[in-house]
Amino acid sequence: MAHVIYRAGNRPVEIDMSGFWLFNAKKEQLRYEKGVYGWYICEDNKKIYIYIGKSQAAFSSIASRFLGELCGPQVTTNKGKSADTDFRVSLTIALLTSMGYDVYFEHLSFKPEDEGDFIRKYKPILQNSKSKACNEFREVLDEYLRCREDYAEIYSIDQVFDLFRFTLKSTIEKLLKEDGDREDCDE
Repeated sequence: MAHVIYRAGNRPVEIDMSGFWLFNAKKEQLRYEKGVYGWYICEDNKKIYIYIGKSQAAFSSIASRFLGELCGPQVTTNKGKSADTDFRVSLTIALLTSMGYDVYFEHLSFKPEDEGDFIRKYKPILQNSKSKACNEFREVLDEYLRCREDYAEIYSIDQVFDLFRFTLKSTIEKLLKEDGDREDCDE
């Protein structure tokens, strides 16, 4: 089996390509399937959504959004003032998996216009909602991105990630205490 090797800063990382994961993902990506999807974790047997999005444009698909958000290649938008959505999702997935969570991706609806209803219902961590807990995590991330050169002089990247993990864990704990419509996990 051939491998994909990522090299940055003289640290090669071998990416597991067993099971033809990328090959199958690319086949799925070529299928046009529009609709609403969501990323979530299970905590206390309740779904906590990270992000809810939609795919509706021609030559786009749910699988394309999955791949873009899983990798999150662009770090910032708005001239560096805020994190790109795909990067936010990707970083949050990386943080959650490093904290021991399994992260799930599911297709919620075939109608893209249902996205707002799902956001209001599930209050995902990375999206604007009336949840102060969700806003806290987004604010910490945006603050770091605005001031990352200053942070780099004071903190190691590992310390910054510890801050992100702490804030994310706090967000999850607060969300579980909030009244909300949380579905049971059927793992």
